[in-house]
Amino acid sequence: MTLDVSVVIPTYNQNPKYLTEAIESALRQSYPRKKYEILVVDDGSTRIPPDQVLSQFKNEDVKLVKKTHGGIAHTLNAGIMKMRGQYFKWLSSDDALCEEGLEILKSKAQEDQIIYGDWVRMDQNSNILDVQHEPIFSNVNEMKKSLWARYFGNASAALIPRSAFVKIGMFDTSLPYYEDYDWWLRAVFIHHYMLVHADGIVAKYRIHPGQGTMRNEKKPLITWLLKKRLYTFPHEPSTFEAVRKPSIALLTRQMFLHDTARLFRTLPGNKPVPSGLKRLKSTLMFM
Repeated sequence: MTLDVSVVIPTYNQNPKYLTEAIESALRQSYPRKKYEILVVDDGSTRIPPDQVLSQFKNEDVKLVKKTHGGIAHTLNAGIMKMRGQYFKWLSSDDALCEEGLEILKSKAQEDQIIYGDWVRMDQNSNILDVQHEPIFSNVNEMKKSLWARYFGNASAALIPRSAFVKIGMFDTSLPYYEDYDWWLRAVFIHHYMLVHADGIVAKYRIHPGQGTMRNEKKPLITWLLKKRLYTFPHEPSTFEAVRKPSIALLTRQMFLHDTARLFRTLPGNKPVPSGLKRLKSTLMFM
């Protein structure tokens, strides 16, 4: 049976309180329950298996998918392979959906678009901290320039057509993190998908000491390498082992390249690049 949406909740040794709130928020949607499914994908949890949490929902048809530990991208891909919905809804296991989240996102859904909504930040006790309004664009080039400069569209506040994974590919399992930004870049710049804003607050993003994104220390290096791969696609090898333990020289060079990249508008827009910058880009990109 094909469903409208699959809510995929990747989890790994997650605080039971947070996972419970995530599942409960998915169950409390205003969108008809018979039209979507909830998949909890356990990435080989060892300290805090999610089985006890899932036992609370045995009458709610919440499915548990178990797998060996492989990281967030691998876990998301496992959920995509098991999903029955036409649209993929990623929900981090420490986040939550607003009651009308699915309804707001699904109302704008189209096969050639990735839909994103606004979201709020909450603390470890689920207290709301502030509202994050995502950008709205008047044209494609404006959207591309914004995405090139920074990641936008919180993954827990986005909706992706299942067919997009056939065209764009799955999440890159070689990445230690930023698998969402990488996928967004590939979708927009290589496969010409649109990122479209849905008016409304659709998700709650939790800020707490144990979350993975707070442990990241190599954002400039990784984001630059993701962009560098776009320029050389499809010849750039899909491996990021150098990112995990970069040398000081590599890190320094790539951080310089990251800043220099703001000058290059070949991908984000239609402005011609001066010949001098083209030569500089060619030299730097393949050092």
